Amino acid sequence: MVRRAAKWLLCFGLGAAALLVLAVISLPLWVRPLVARQAAATLGRAVTIGRVELHPGAPVTLVARDIVIGNPDGFAADQEAFARIPGLTVRIDVAASLRHHAVVIGSVEIDRPVIHVVRTEDGRANYHLPSPFGAPIRSLSIRNGRAHVFLAH
Repeated sequence: MVRRAAKWLLCFGLGAAALLVLAVISLPLWVRPLVARQAAATLGRAVTIGRVELHPGAPVTLVARDIVIGNPDGFAADQEAFARIPGLTVRIDVAASLRHHAVVIGSVEIDRPVIHVVRTEDGRANYHLPSPFGAPIRSLSIRNGRAHVFLAH
């Protein structure tokens, strides 16, 4: 009876460990579309992300690469996207988040963004964005960014 229980516990433990390893390995496969969908819903425009890495620890770090934020509806499909961001790093302060019962973003680092700001002759603009974070950001760093601005009138 004890041997049977030990075998069952061993099989259960190995199965649970295998599931955990599979979840960690497959993390980039399901986190990227989840983050892209959430960003698109928040910003009200198409968002694509090339790669996402999630690093647990203190702080939890999310690194996204090759982000493209499209223009809002009404802009030509062949027009340059609103933003291209080669690298974005978000650090979440887990301890403070637990204390405040809300997400606390320690820092956001944006590497080499290229922004294309456009206002057309008829007054349509691609730069009106809702606030992407409900939580305050303690530190924001933008490194080596460029902006191309075309404002009609």
